[in-house]
Amino acid sequence: MRTSALARAAKKALAVRLQRMGFAKAERDGVYRRSLPDECVVYVMCRPRVRWGEVVLQPLIAIENFALRRIIGEDEPRQSEARIAHAFLSYTIGSGMISWRFSDELQMGVALNEIEHALLNGAIPFAERWTPFPAAVELLRRGFAGDEPWGVITHPPRASREIIEKLSKEGRHH
Repeated sequence: MRTSALARAAKKALAVRLQRMGFAKAERDGVYRRSLPDECVVYVMCRPRVRWGEVVLQPLIAIENFALRRIIGEDEPRQSEARIAHAFLSYTIGSGMISWRFSDELQMGVALNEIEHALLNGAIPFAERWTPFPAAVELLRRGFAGDEPWGVITHPPRASREIIEKLSKEGRHH
């Protein structure tokens, strides 16, 4: 199978797996979202690319708490999908590998199995841990302090620092 055809097959197979796991296609190509309790969401962003004769997948995950977002304002810089934080999928399972590469259908199947495993055992538990209101406040507070969990990048508006500190001290539960 040619690399471009393999990339199309990977995109389709990934979409099927994500939808089976409860993710819905978002507006932007390669973005899927899954709602969580209390106005929260986890996104998976992954578009297969062709590089050096291989298909490359670099899945990112992003999390958002919309109740907290209404208090702190828009993320900076503005993101296509609002998020309080994001990370490479592999970081949620403790791996420093940021991409999966393959050049045939067998390798593609292995990569997709590993990605699905990382979503179930890393990304979804990560999202469930950090999206509830008090945990989201703590994550952003840690982001301001430079103490985020390994590999996580937070997206708080700069102007929200005082709000986050106040919510953190109050231990406010929404």
